Amino acid sequence: MTTWDTATERLLALATAALDDGLPPAPTLAAYAGDEGLAIVGLRPFAPHELTGPLVELAALLLPLGADRFVLALPGRAWSIDDPVPPVVEDVDLRHTVLTVLEIDGHGPGEPRCDGTIHPYGRGADGVARFEDPVPVGWPEGPSADALRLLVARRAVTFDPDPDPAQVVVQFARCLLRGHQVVLAPAVADHLEALTAATP
Repeated sequence: MTTWDTATERLLALATAALDDGLPPAPTLAAYAGDEGLAIVGLRPFAPHELTGPLVELAALLLPLGADRFVLALPGRAWSIDDPVPPVVEDVDLRHTVLTVLEIDGHGPGEPRCDGTIHPYGRGADGVARFEDPVPVGWPEGPSADALRLLVARRAVTFDPDPDPAQVVVQFARCLLRGHQVVLAPAVADHLEALTAATP
């Protein structure tokens, strides 16, 4: 499990590995408690514009486990703001493939610090997929990004710092049953196993 200062690089490496296998990057969330990695999650399938639900499901598991930092990688398509109409017609989509990476840092006092970067990618003449230079975009407007920011900002009042073990275990099972691919850091997995053993 990586540390916070290499979180974005880790998600870009996972996206690159997918491209090398001929697959598109998958929506992925990495969670941290301070500098320590807690989990990397491949998000369950969701319909367009319905990302908030999966994020809330995962936040309900990870925030009680101590998460205060997240990195979210989302594949998509982008076009120039100089062209107000997306270059899409039937069966043809000329928008650029991109991976948007959002960082939500709630570690320490004050409001969470939020930042976003777009990483364009495509295949060169040699057929190898590569990421181009990233483009900073600040914090994008949208309900999903704002929902995750608010959950981090209000975690101290929304989530019990000493959660009921049964609730944590049930939420972990719910995330798996919903289709999230959750990879926990070894220490977190051991902690969750202890909670499971303590749950009647």
